[in-house]
Amino acid sequence: MRPSPPPKSGSLNCELLQKLLQQTQNPRPLAFSHARPEHRLLAYGGSAPDRNRSQAQSPAASQASRRPPSRGTLIHRVSKNKPVGPSKNKIFQDPRLAWMTNPDIRPYVFVRPENRVENPGETHKGLDWFPHDVLYKNPLEMDQVTFADRILSLEAKAFGPSGMAMPRWVFYDCAIVPGFVAGFAHRTSTLPEAVKRSLTIEEGDEWTPLSLFIIIPTMSKKGEWVAHNLCSVNSIVDKQDQFYGIGFLSKAFGLWYANVKTCCGITQWTSPAVRLHAHYGDFEVLTAYTPVHSYSRTLTYRVNVDTAIWPTFFTKKLREGFDERHKTAGFIVEPTEEASLKSFQRRLERGEGPYFLDGNETIQKDLKAPLTVYTSK
Repeated sequence: MRPSPPPKSGSLNCELLQKLLQQTQNPRPLAFSHARPEHRLLAYGGSAPDRNRSQAQSPAASQASRRPPSRGTLIHRVSKNKPVGPSKNKIFQDPRLAWMTNPDIRPYVFVRPENRVENPGETHKGLDWFPHDVLYKNPLEMDQVTFADRILSLEAKAFGPSGMAMPRWVFYDCAIVPGFVAGFAHRTSTLPEAVKRSLTIEEGDEWTPLSLFIIIPTMSKKGEWVAHNLCSVNSIVDKQDQFYGIGFLSKAFGLWYANVKTCCGITQWTSPAVRLHAHYGDFEVLTAYTPVHSYSRTLTYRVNVDTAIWPTFFTKKLREGFDERHKTAGFIVEPTEEASLKSFQRRLERGEGPYFLDGNETIQKDLKAPLTVYTSK
C-alpha cells in the first residue's frame, strides 16, 4: 500500500503549522475512537488497538472485520453516552455491593482480538449495571501471561480441592481460542491484604482477577453459548473479605457483554451454583444424570437469558411470571439420590418435557432438599 501523497503547498496555514509543531514538542496521551460512535478507547498501552469483532447471535459463524492485535491493556468505555462509574440501579444501594463503586475494580475481558464482540450489551439494552470502563487483555501476547497465571491460580484454588482444577492446556485450547474469559479485576497496588495473601499475589501485573467466567460459542443453530467455568475469590477468603455477589455479577457481565440470548451450562446437583444459575432465566434441565462427565451426578441446563429477573437474586423477592408459564410435572427430583436422578434422566431421554426448576425454590431450600420439577403450560 502506497503512502498518502503530501499536502499541496500552501494548504496548511501558519497557525495550523504552529499548533502541529507544539503538539510534536509537547505530545499528549493519545485517545482513539472506533468507527462506531458507541465504542471508544479511552487509553491503552502500546501499539495500534485491535478491531472489534462479530455478531453475538451467531458468534461461531461471524465474519467480522479485524484490526492488528493490541499491545498491553485496553481500557474501553462501552458507550460514550453512559457515565463512567457504577450503575445507579437501586440494587446497588445495597451496602454489600459497595465494592461495585470502587474505582480500583473493573470488569475485564480476556479475549483474543478476533473474538471481540462488536456491540457489547446491544441485545440487553434495558440493563444498566455495567457502565464501567472495561479492561481488555489479549491472551495471545506474552506480556499477558501474568494475568493468565492469576486466572489459573484462582481457578485452581477454587476447584482444586474437589479435584476439578482446569489443566492449563484446556484453558487455552478450549476456552481462550474459541471463547473468552470475563470477570472483575482489582488494581494490584490497592488489593486488600487478606485477599492478596489468599491469592499469594506479588507485585507485577497492574491488575489481579477477582473472578472468572469462561463462556464459549457453539455450533447450535439457536446461537447457544456454553458457560464453561465460573468462580471467584469468595470461595477462598473469609466472609468478611468477600465481594458480595461477585460470582453472579461476573456471569451477568459476560452474558450481557456478549449479547447472549441462550446459555447452556454444567453444574453438580448439590453445588451452591445451582441457586445462582437458576436466576438468569427459566432454568431448563437437559440432563439430570450425566455418566459421560467425571461426576455422574451432574446436570446440564439451558437458560433463555432474561435480564428482567436478575435483580431477584439480590432482593430475594419471588420473581413473578414463572407460574404463569409453567405447571408442576407431577414428580420431584432428589439431588442426593442417584435413583431419582436416573429416573429423571430416563424421562428426558424418552423425549418428555421440557422440564424446568424454579429459581425461587432453589434459593429458598437446602442444597440437598428435593426440588419440584415443572413443565411448560
